[in-house]
Amino acid sequence: MNVVLQPTHTKIECPRCHAPAAFGPTRVFGQYWVTRCAKCRYDLTIPFPKITKKIVYLDQFALSNILKGTDPRWTTVTQKLRLLLYLQVIACPSSKIHREESLLAEKSREAHKELYRDLSGGVEFRPPFDIQQDQLLEAMRRFLDGDSGPGHFAKAARWQEYCKSDPHDWTPDLGIYADFPHDPARVARLQKHKDDLHSDLVNVAANWKTESNTFEQDVQREASCYGNGLIEAYRHLAGWRGRIEEMMPPEMREAFVADFGPVKFDPRTPPGIQPGVQLVHWLAAEAHRARSDDSDPVAVVEQFFQSQAAMAAPFQYISTRLWATIAQKVRNAKGSRQPKPSDDYDVTAIATYAPYCDAMIVDNEFCAMASQRNSDVPRKFGVRLFCSRTLVQFEEYLDDLIANIPSDHQKAVKQVYPHLDGLRCLNDDDGHSMDTEETA
Repeated sequence: MNVVLQPTHTKIECPRCHAPAAFGPTRVFGQYWVTRCAKCRYDLTIPFPKITKKIVYLDQFALSNILKGTDPRWTTVTQKLRLLLYLQVIACPSSKIHREESLLAEKSREAHKELYRDLSGGVEFRPPFDIQQDQLLEAMRRFLDGDSGPGHFAKAARWQEYCKSDPHDWTPDLGIYADFPHDPARVARLQKHKDDLHSDLVNVAANWKTESNTFEQDVQREASCYGNGLIEAYRHLAGWRGRIEEMMPPEMREAFVADFGPVKFDPRTPPGIQPGVQLVHWLAAEAHRARSDDSDPVAVVEQFFQSQAAMAAPFQYISTRLWATIAQKVRNAKGSRQPKPSDDYDVTAIATYAPYCDAMIVDNEFCAMASQRNSDVPRKFGVRLFCSRTLVQFEEYLDDLIANIPSDHQKAVKQVYPHLDGLRCLNDDDGHSMDTEETA
């Protein structure tokens, strides 16, 4: 039996007992209305209308500026973001990067957490490593099929590729979270990792200054270093059986091989639990399935990392160009740029999430680097990049979203929220945006 309520909150005739004006919504449960007859108590669950939201990523610096509350421009932006969130037009997913950077902000830790939770409505990006792994796996399959070209990136149609839950679901009016005291040891580990990485980047920058690479040479070097580092770590761990055999006396070695078999690749058992090592193993297992006669599938992965297919994985395409740009800036004779402690977070956020976003507001410098001609992230991945310097343009982007809500989305919002029926942005077709005061 199909029952459609038009409008949604109007009571209609019960489909079972036929009592007039007795059947209608009683409460919301997830993405459904629970509808019940006031006479016979017959009930049904009816799904909310389907909607599609714009995915907008707010970098940590944006959250910090919103929290400061000292710049009226950010106050205006926040009002418009909240209006669009309330109208279910946008989703602002939180991320692992938000969590980690907020933990490291000792004085504003809780305020940051409350803000990114509030703006996200419970929607969260998958961890960067998981997204990157899936991108490489897809590129690996193209490589094994004989397609060694760069391929073409199409914005993900499946939310499972980049989010933990469907960002196009209706955001509930109430979110409930269970909080536990932060772990000081974890915070200390995060800070140490950040400090160590910054120290390593400072040392690498000293080497960059001695080079005279072109931009493209820097891109190639960054891609090679990424793949070579993963392969080296994997082979080191995978070689323990061979090293044990080498240390054995000849008379014991034969019995050892007889008992445990020869050293060979086992697709079911990675040699370690480190994320990078497991990544190589998953790629090697894919190579093993496609080329079962190949005795060294890890060597196939090594070839893959040197191919255009691997370099064109979205996060690789973006991250190698951002790091190459930083290397070029370090060598700039007019004013050398030194690595910053936040560089890795900024590169990771743009490289991982930009391909799945409709808009991002990020750090000024990284917005410029990602937008320059030799990277051109906006054109290649269909994302609008904004920063503090272009905050006016970001406001205009939000105004355009408010003024041009698709008619099917307007209809869905008015069905779910009848009290919003009088809002100008849900009724006018003349392109005028509504005043923020009308959201009260």
